[in-house]
Amino acid sequence: MVANTLYSRRMMPLYIQTVIVGLDADGPALYTLDMGGSLIPDEYTAAGTGVRTAYGVLENDFKAGLTVKEAEVIAIRAVKAGIARDVQSGGPIQVMIVTKDGVSERIIEN
Repeated sequence: MVANTLYSRRMMPLYIQTVIVGLDADGPALYTLDMGGSLIPDEYTAAGTGVRTAYGVLENDFKAGLTVKEAEVIAIRAVKAGIARDVQSGGPIQVMIVTKDGVSERIIEN
């Protein structure tokens, strides 16, 4: 639905980068949507002004089979790297973890 909405506005795009995560019968899913409505499945992603630096951390540290805790540590490190090298980024880091048991959230002061 989000991809269709963004695609329908591709000539007058909404300037957003969207990340959608979820869990269904097939397991976990992660998608990035660009402003044109392209729906891109991936094992990891980043969005925002610090994305280039964050991707450097993700590409270096990601490996298949990470535990939730290991993935959380890498994600926080990626966001902190983006914040450290991007003047437009900053503030606390909101961590949301989606598992079969539900969604948990915590705030990390940077």
